[in-house]
Amino acid sequence: MLPEMDGFTVCKHVRLISDVPVLIMSARHQEESKLKGLGLGADDYITKPFSLAELTARIEAHLSRYRRYQGSQSGSSSSSVLQKYNDGLSIHPLNQQVMLNGTELQLTGKEGALLMLLASHQGRAFTKTEIYEHVWGQPAEGSSSTVTVHVKSLRAKLGDEPHQPLWIQTVWGSGYRFIGERIE
Repeated sequence: MLPEMDGFTVCKHVRLISDVPVLIMSARHQEESKLKGLGLGADDYITKPFSLAELTARIEAHLSRYRRYQGSQSGSSSSSVLQKYNDGLSIHPLNQQVMLNGTELQLTGKEGALLMLLASHQGRAFTKTEIYEHVWGQPAEGSSSTVTVHVKSLRAKLGDEPHQPLWIQTVWGSGYRFIGERIE
């Protein structure tokens, strides 16, 4: 019930890029709304009315778990660290830099965001609608051809053949997935 996009869409977008705790506060009491929110990746769902003390306790509990989780993950790779893949592909999300066999590729902002989205969720198939909504940040009303054009351009710059892909695989009738093998 937010302007521009609803809370479920916001939750879905946050989950694509982050593991921060998500607490949905809503006037919707229906079980289907709660299940949808939790199914999209929310950590908790609280319905109005609620007390400030309960809200504070829930937030503190989620932040405590998140900090503990982050501490246990400090030795693992992060999405801001250089990522190397098979056949000479390197992605540095923090610098928004993509290298192929030591040469920096000149990607447009949308091509870079598209590659970052797919590579950060290796093996997960994204529909064209999901890609458009995440990369362009708006509803995907009839925009599947836009995604197709950007994927084609990205593949050309990567030298990735659609029929024998190294990195971006077409999921027929649905969308695309990143299949590159991480080597570090």
